[in-house]
Amino acid sequence: MALTFLVPPTLGGARAGARAALLSESLSSIAGLAVSVQVASDYADLRARVEASEAAMLWAPGAVCAQIASHVRCLFRVVRAGRSTYRAALIARKGAFAGLHALEGAHAAAVDRLSLASYVMPRRSLRLHRLDPEAAIARWSFVGSFQAALAEVMQGRADLAAIPVGGGTPGEIAAALERFAGAEALARLEAIGVTDPVPADAIVFTRALPEAQAKRLVRRLFSSEMGGKGPAALSLMVEGDAFERGDANEYLELAAELD
Repeated sequence: MALTFLVPPTLGGARAGARAALLSESLSSIAGLAVSVQVASDYADLRARVEASEAAMLWAPGAVCAQIASHVRCLFRVVRAGRSTYRAALIARKGAFAGLHALEGAHAAAVDRLSLASYVMPRRSLRLHRLDPEAAIARWSFVGSFQAALAEVMQGRADLAAIPVGGGTPGEIAAALERFAGAEALARLEAIGVTDPVPADAIVFTRALPEAQAKRLVRRLFSSEMGGKGPAALSLMVEGDAFERGDANEYLELAAELD
C-alpha cells in the first residue's frame, strides 16, 4: 500500500502537479516503496487528513505545523539561503500607500486563512505597529497561491498581498517578487512593510507511520551523506536549499495567532 505525502497548493496548480509527479517517483525510488504525492485542496485539508491518519508525510506550512503538533513524529525545517526562519513582505502597487500606517479599508489577497506569510503574519505585524488589522484591511480574498495573490494586486482587483521573503532584504524581496510574479512585478510592485521572522515550513513525518518505519525513512531521505540537503526532487518541491531537524513545539506559539 502506498504511503501518502501531502503538499499544499501554494505553488499553483500546474507547477505543484508537475513537481508532485517528480517527487513521487523520486521518493518511491529512495524509500523502496510506493509513495503517492498528493496536492491538498487547501491548508484545512492538510490538517484534516493528518488528523484522520491519512498522511504519512507532508510538506507543512508553519500554521499547519502548529495545528498538528500532537500528530508529529518528527519534522525537518526547510532551510533557504542559510535560514530556517523567514519574514513576509506586504506588497502593493508602487505609490499606492506610503507605508503600513496609510492602510485604511484596504482589500488584501492571500493564499489561505492559515497561511502565515500571506495572512497571519501581516495581521500580527499591523498589531505590533499599533494598528487595527480590521480597520487597515477591511476585506480579504483567499486565492490559493502566492502567484494568484500578486496577480490580484497587479490587475487592480486587490490593494495588497504578502509573500515570503527570507530575511527581508531588498534583494530578497525583489527575488521573491520575480519568482512569484515575473520581471514585470519589479516595475509595478513594492514592499510597504516587512514582518518579524517565524519558523519556516517543514517536512513532517506523522504518527500514522510506525516509529521504526519513520526512522528508516528519515535515514534514507536525510542521510548524513547528503549533508542535510535531502533528495533533489524534495528541494525542488519546497524551493529550499537544505533541511534541519526541528521540534513541533517551536510552532506552538503561532497557534495563538490563528483565527
